[in-house]
Amino acid sequence: MSGSTFAQTPKPNKPVKLNEQEIRPTSPIRMPRQLSPFDDKMRLIRRLVSTRNYSGAMAMLETLYEEKPDDNQVINLLQVCYRQLKLYFKMEAITRRRLEQYPNNLSFQLTLSEMICLQGNVKDGLVEYQKAINLVIDKDQSRVLIVIRSLMAQGFEDEAFELIVTTRKRLDQPNLFGISAGAIQEKKKEYEAAFAEYLPLLREDTTRPAADAERKIVALLAFGESSQVIEGVLLAEVENSHSTRLLNLVSSHYLKEGRFDDATELAIRQDSLERDNGQSLLFFMQQCSDHDAHKPIVRVAEYFLIKYPKAAYRRDVLNKFGTALAETGQIDSAIVVFSEVARRSAGNSIGSTALHTIGLIYLEQLNDPNRALIYFDSVLNRPQRGRGYLLSLKDIPESYMQLGDTKTAGEKYRDLKTFSITDDIAEEVDFNLGLIQFYNKQYDSAKVSFKKLMVDYPKGLYVNDALKIMMLINRSEGSGDDIYQYSTAHLFRRMKQPDSVEARLTILTESNSAVLADIALYEISLTKLEQADTTSALMVVESLIERFPESYYTPYGMKMKADFLMDDPRTLEEATGIYSLLLREHPNYPFISDVRKRMRGLNNPEPSS
Repeated sequence: MSGSTFAQTPKPNKPVKLNEQEIRPTSPIRMPRQLSPFDDKMRLIRRLVSTRNYSGAMAMLETLYEEKPDDNQVINLLQVCYRQLKLYFKMEAITRRRLEQYPNNLSFQLTLSEMICLQGNVKDGLVEYQKAINLVIDKDQSRVLIVIRSLMAQGFEDEAFELIVTTRKRLDQPNLFGISAGAIQEKKKEYEAAFAEYLPLLREDTTRPAADAERKIVALLAFGESSQVIEGVLLAEVENSHSTRLLNLVSSHYLKEGRFDDATELAIRQDSLERDNGQSLLFFMQQCSDHDAHKPIVRVAEYFLIKYPKAAYRRDVLNKFGTALAETGQIDSAIVVFSEVARRSAGNSIGSTALHTIGLIYLEQLNDPNRALIYFDSVLNRPQRGRGYLLSLKDIPESYMQLGDTKTAGEKYRDLKTFSITDDIAEEVDFNLGLIQFYNKQYDSAKVSFKKLMVDYPKGLYVNDALKIMMLINRSEGSGDDIYQYSTAHLFRRMKQPDSVEARLTILTESNSAVLADIALYEISLTKLEQADTTSALMVVESLIERFPESYYTPYGMKMKADFLMDDPRTLEEATGIYSLLLREHPNYPFISDVRKRMRGLNNPEPSS
């Protein structure tokens, strides 16, 4: 039927002819390699060794050793087991057998010497060590050093030092193996002799032995028993050699010890020798910054600015100078210095950073947020966008918070979120937005914001603070006036009004419900401490401990009390008792690491100079 489609019987396919080039051999199927019984045992042995089952591994290895006494895999693993199980006599036997095959192998000879000594047979051990010395006596220095270190490890310092001396004479190198020789002298408490070994290595400047020698000398300076001796010989050497490297060592040591005037004198002296246009002074100022030592920076910066008026890095010195002046309370001078930096850097971002720093001084140290805002706004109006620009954006809402203008602060924080900011700043912004809700008595909204912050930044800096406020809101349910007073006190703290903070917190301590009285007492003690009124702070802490012995904040108060008591030799015993109690009963509190540190200081006081 035309036009219709019918199923048709398929025709058989015709054979297709392929060219030889189209025929490709298929890849052979790779079968997994069968492990031999020996390999299978070795795999099991390694598993036993990795799980520290040395006895089980040894039993299997000893059987294999009888079958394959020359197999290095078996021997090496067997030696590992013998060492771990302290079967030194077996280690000796297997090593003697290897030495019969390789009598000039230094490693085998030293192993035999060590194993005999570890069994307490010192005399025979030294005989074997002499054989090791004979193997290296005419060889390179590195092989001699291996023997020296092995001798020292077994406590044969005299023999090791004798080998050092003979090798020095033979090679005519009087400072050879200085690090090892110095270590031997240190063990004998011959600290001046140890220094004499390290000193020549320092002159090699950038070599590894020179760096090792410097670390050794620094360690001797820091060690109470040797500090005074080494300081004396160092200063004597400085007088003789005028070595700037040694001057820097002693100066750095003085900084660590808090001897800032001495450190400054040496830094200025080093500058007179260096002739590096003041670079060593800049490095010294950075060291002072690392140690929060600001007075030396002021003195050195003043010296620098007079001596090097045209130095390329004068601006860096001015920045450090200004910061140090602010930290030492010389606020007006600090502002003058940063104003000069801003003037000299009007066309770049460094000027913006200087202006921001001036604003920060007004905000944090002069408590003048209105004047601070003038400087922060001036940074935003400059064409350059650098670090100062971002910091000003962040500190503008903080200034409004300090003014108590939470509405404008919230607007500025929300504006800040429209910029590309780092996660830590974003978290800080979200936390402050939640705080503003808390200050405005929008407690449910604040809880929602804080919960979101904990989800968004689970390891953030403000998570604990957010959690604390949420817990206080929950604790005060049914007592609206208490959380009202606390949130107001919190805002007054942001506004730097300690009298108002204390007044609000005092209301909480006298509240009939007393639901927030414990934290109020603790925060009053902190306020007193900020005002350097330690007597009143201690009285408040005593009240906290007496009224709320089970409070979460009481251990914090106990820690504060112990810190006070530790400053008076007459109450050290009481302080120790409180620290011990905190370690025993409150081991998970955040301050516990500081308690341990203080306890170590009480049990191991620093030796007097």
